Amino acid sequence: GLLQALQKAAADSAVRAVVLTGAGRAFSAGADLRSTSSGENLGIKVGHELREQYNPSILTIAHMPKPVVAAVHGFATGIGLGYVLACDVVVMGRAAFFQVPFARLGLVPDGGVTWQMTQALGPRVAFEMALSGDKIPAEPCLQLGLVNRLVDDDQVLGSSSEWAQRLAQAAPVSLAGLKRNVRRAATIDRCRITSAARS
Repeated sequence: GLLQALQKAAADSAVRAVVLTGAGRAFSAGADLRSTSSGENLGIKVGHELREQYNPSILTIAHMPKPVVAAVHGFATGIGLGYVLACDVVVMGRAAFFQVPFARLGLVPDGGVTWQMTQALGPRVAFEMALSGDKIPAEPCLQLGLVNRLVDDDQVLGSSSEWAQRLAQAAPVSLAGLKRNVRRAATIDRCRITSAARS
């Protein structure tokens, strides 16, 4: 139901900001590989889930005209990290961690994780992080620019909600334009910008 909930929030003009968090002990443990890890149609099953659920959800976060705040407690691993990286603001608990375990499982990162990490960290750091599969504690995540703010673990949801409340007070058209421009900045060709400035 996550995709439907995100689509509903994106389309509802009364919703001015969104907080995305996980139930239970973590933000997300990633995809449930046990449910798709057997059988000769494994590739078809995984491909279907990526196309129909995971990727559309991540793209909805990135493209909705309102800010999405990730409230990360516990951990965000695998494609769960893809959801975090797609958000506009990330609040993380001090004891939480990120992990990109795909290589250890014999998989290639999906859900846009490779692209998003490369945009945030550069190709060398992203490559090392994805290849090692090591846990990345909260403090290095802040230093690397993967999160905006660290808070005590019991304050993650409250702090995220407060931030979303402040964002909701901004002019929605201005906020949507800012989000759109920031998102586009990563893909704009530098030569095109220089040419436009000269003409």
